[in-house]
Amino acid sequence: MSEPAVERFVRLAEVGDPHYAQLLVARLAAEGIDARLSSEALGPYRLTVGAMAVARIWVSESDLEQAELVLLAAEVDEADPLPERSEEESWSGSGSLLWWAVAVLLLTVLLGRYL
Repeated sequence: MSEPAVERFVRLAEVGDPHYAQLLVARLAAEGIDARLSSEALGPYRLTVGAMAVARIWVSESDLEQAELVLLAAEVDEADPLPERSEEESWSGSGSLLWWAVAVLLLTVLLGRYL
């Protein structure tokens, strides 16, 4: 009887932040890719400084190409700039400007009475 073929896992990426690595693994899982994470920072003695904080993401060799595309999409999503605000949204603080104007006017009136 032949033994079942063992799937070989290859390193997909190394990430300096273990929490971000966990997010990437979750994103890969959402795409149906079996990913594994290894890091000293995930053990009982969480080392989160320098090389000890590096987390390695592993995927099966057959899923490597698709996993690279998922990580590329994650990088693009992260680098996407915030949408520009319209003038109305950017002046949403004008209500507070009105309150300041009223406060200054009242203060001027009160100081004028007592001086």
